[in-house]
Amino acid sequence: MSLLFLCHPLWSGSFWIYIVFFLIALALFIAFAMRLWRSSWKDFVTIDLARKTVKLHGPLVYPVMVLVMVVLILYYSSIDHRLGFDVTPYPQHVDLNVKTSLKTLRGRLEGYSDRVIHLDPAIEGLEIEGEYDAECVADMFYAICLRHPDKLSCDWPWSEPVLYVKSKSP
Repeated sequence: MSLLFLCHPLWSGSFWIYIVFFLIALALFIAFAMRLWRSSWKDFVTIDLARKTVKLHGPLVYPVMVLVMVVLILYYSSIDHRLGFDVTPYPQHVDLNVKTSLKTLRGRLEGYSDRVIHLDPAIEGLEIEGEYDAECVADMFYAICLRHPDKLSCDWPWSEPVLYVKSKSP
């Protein structure tokens, strides 16, 4: 489970890139809807029942461009890393064969995150193991919280660059 504001907080560059992509896609969709409203479907689609064909023409470039923008939104992070911009956070995969403390894991991964990972002193020594997949470091710590709901709770204020991992009160 990936949370947009967990991996792309408001103050990060990646959040604003996604907002720009979204606004361009929305503008293209509105332009297509306005063009469609002023016309009829006959201006865009020709259906020939005798030949069993459907021809699309006219301003159908708008939905195609919206589709291109959606693909850019979905694949921007991998394109970003291949080109070396590194504006978006790296996806994370951790396979812990041996028990590792949360403090050690935070020390190993925190540099790859847009958020500071704050651990309560009571849980810094908590050892975890297993396989975790996430969209970013903060999302991975959130996945750890979900896997250990009896011991951990996570709080990620969208207005702060911090993810708080706390001990669950009995």
